[in-house]
Amino acid sequence: NGPRRGPPTRAGAPNFRPPPQATEALPDTALYGLSGEFLSGAAHRDKQDSIVVVPVVVNGKSVAELMSWHIDNESNDLAAAFLRQQFNTSLLIGGICLSIAGLLAWRLTIQLLKPIRALHSSINTMVAGVYQLPVFAPRNDELGGLMKNVEHLADTLDKTREAKNKWFASISHELRTPITVLLGEIEVLQAGIRPFNKASLSSLEQEIKMLERLVGDLYQLSLSDIGGLKYTFEQIDMSDIVRAASDSLTNQYVTKGLALEITNPTECLCYGDYTRLSQLVINLLNNSLLYTDAPGKVLVNLRKDNGTVIVEVEDSAPGVALSQCESLFEPLFRLDEARTRRGNGAGLGLAICKNIIEAHRGSIIALPSDKGGLTITVSLPENLERL
Repeated sequence: NGPRRGPPTRAGAPNFRPPPQATEALPDTALYGLSGEFLSGAAHRDKQDSIVVVPVVVNGKSVAELMSWHIDNESNDLAAAFLRQQFNTSLLIGGICLSIAGLLAWRLTIQLLKPIRALHSSINTMVAGVYQLPVFAPRNDELGGLMKNVEHLADTLDKTREAKNKWFASISHELRTPITVLLGEIEVLQAGIRPFNKASLSSLEQEIKMLERLVGDLYQLSLSDIGGLKYTFEQIDMSDIVRAASDSLTNQYVTKGLALEITNPTECLCYGDYTRLSQLVINLLNNSLLYTDAPGKVLVNLRKDNGTVIVEVEDSAPGVALSQCESLFEPLFRLDEARTRRGNGAGLGLAICKNIIEAHRGSIIALPSDKGGLTITVSLPENLERL
């Protein structure tokens, strides 16, 4: 073996590397024999964790292995400083982002709460019984749809209250009329102005029957509105109902000077409640009887059309304007023109007819007649399912 060379001592010598300073962190290094025994260097390190293994060769023969391990992060001041800088920067960026997000959320919350507060205020107004609400600003989202529904609800409640007040006023008026007549006739009898005889009793009886009929119609209408009327659906012949109703009113038509004509097929079957449909046809014929001038004519036409049973009741003058035809089915509706109340009608018959038809899943409409009066058309499904 030749003499061992020491490291160069001059800074300008080739491959010269100055010794590390004391403050510089160096990787752990150890020397192991070929059989794995520890010879020198950093002890107590697992050989499997080494990242650099360099064989020590003497005269072309490996005599040992030089192993080196990575430097631990906690011992690396530069890495620790970098991590602290990254952490502080992340905190700063996170704080800025959180502030911007909070500001945006605050502004967005104000914009979202503005229509909600307006909606809440309108609902509180409705709870207080005031249904005239200010118009909401138009919106095309779900909140806008909710606002439209609230406006529609307020309008419906306002119309319902007006209808209720009108209903009470009309009922009180209808009840007051026969009661006033009764009280007047009784006072006349008590004062001895008129003798108490069969004629006076007949007059009193007429007013009492009128009052009884009005109360009965009101009761029937209230039952039909709340679904309290019982229906028994079965296969019936509408021609039988029309024929029976016309026969029961023939004498009254003759007495008033009206002609009643029936265009009635041999058979016209459909599913329905016999009692309620009989009440329907009688109400329609009574309506024409009360509101048609003599001499006049009433025509009842019964037919089938595409699975529908149609009943038409057409009468002569006086007529009804087209704009008022739909209102005829409202309870206690009154016309200010020629076709006003003539007789003992209370304006409830057509309202009851409408409820009966709706229970049969049909339709009823009123239109001006070519004969100068009114045409009421009732449509009933021929094959209504049994309920």
